[in-house]
Amino acid sequence: MKTLPLLVAVAGLVLASAPASYAAAHTAPRDSASVTLPKPLQVVKPTKIPHRFVDATIELRMTITPDGRAVGVSGVGELPKDLAKRLIPAVEQWTFSPPLRDGQPTAMEIILPLKLVDRSA
Repeated sequence: MKTLPLLVAVAGLVLASAPASYAAAHTAPRDSASVTLPKPLQVVKPTKIPHRFVDATIELRMTITPDGRAVGVSGVGELPKDLAKRLIPAVEQWTFSPPLRDGQPTAMEIILPLKLVDRSA
């Protein structure tokens, strides 16, 4: 099986409670609180992703903690096991800006769309 070094491109963040088609910029909180979505600060690239996933966009659900860690990372829908075992451990090492609600760090569940891009091309 051919594997390639891949770049993971963050397509945007979405609140997990919103439909996946809504970009973070278009997602309004349901209450009157001011919400600031987290942004990736440090990205750990996965290794040995199977070639058949090049140019695929996948969605991961996770909770970003008040200190910017990704926990509970899983695929939205079914994520193939060979992709999950390479991608999820890498994303669990990412750091994010803290999610904020009314200016205070808080835990926030998000959906993170990722596009897997071939770096060797």
